[in-house]
Amino acid sequence: MDVIDNVLKYLPYAAAREIGERCNKHLITDIRIRAGKRISAVWQGGEMQAGEILLKEDISLIVSAMLRHSPYAYEDELRMGYFTLSGGVRAGVSGRFSGGGMNINDISSVCLRIAREVKGCARKLKESVSENGCVYSSVILGPPGSGKTTIIRDLARLLSDEGRQVAIADERGEIAAVKSCVPQMDVGLRTDVSEGGDKAGAMRRLIRSMAPDVIVTDEIGGEDDARAILEAAQMGVSVIATAHASSLSGALFRRGLADILSSGVFQRAAVLTKPPGEIRNIHIWTNKEGGRWL
Repeated sequence: MDVIDNVLKYLPYAAAREIGERCNKHLITDIRIRAGKRISAVWQGGEMQAGEILLKEDISLIVSAMLRHSPYAYEDELRMGYFTLSGGVRAGVSGRFSGGGMNINDISSVCLRIAREVKGCARKLKESVSENGCVYSSVILGPPGSGKTTIIRDLARLLSDEGRQVAIADERGEIAAVKSCVPQMDVGLRTDVSEGGDKAGAMRRLIRSMAPDVIVTDEIGGEDDARAILEAAQMGVSVIATAHASSLSGALFRRGLADILSSGVFQRAAVLTKPPGEIRNIHIWTNKEGGRWL
């Protein structure tokens, strides 16, 4: 089943049919569900409203079906404001939080981010982060919706298929979309995936257990992430990671992320822009003058 079809099956029939008939499903990037509104299907440069106006009770039923009627199994994810569907689709939720978490009856909005494979989209990036048999530790920066996860997924595939041992620390299940222990996305012939748990712990486990040449992970920023990346570098493992920022200068003002970027552990920083996956800038770290970005 196509990724978008897997999402549409959870929506009310009228809305799902309308989206299927009026949209190019392969272009949809987000589906947004809001109490008191019709369902929105969003694509680059366009949007449509479908179905009837939803009540909060309708959203509870939709979310319950997505959680396979077992919300307690997703408590940790809901506490962070999201959960992940099969196929790597991330469902962000908002509403009323209480007691450190969110009950499905308190969810008023859902944003479904559609995971897509775009094979070949990382070829230009690969030329910048690997040369002379070396893979530079690199961070890919960009705003939400700029294709960061899509491009590191393809980069993992390219590096893996050319002979490197690649490991993915897939905290939210969006990169490889593992189902029954098998990645649903093509992440390469020589790629091992650790899904769930915190990314820093997963990185450490993968280094100990799988002896990777390269580790790929998504959305770094915390102090524990920084320590894990430094430990990887000390053991000779390259790290490819993403972070939310519209520019390198903006990233250098983010607490936690600034420390990682100023440590010299990353040798390349690529800045993406919209349309998704388009590289705006490649910055190079130099050790001159105590270390700085060019």
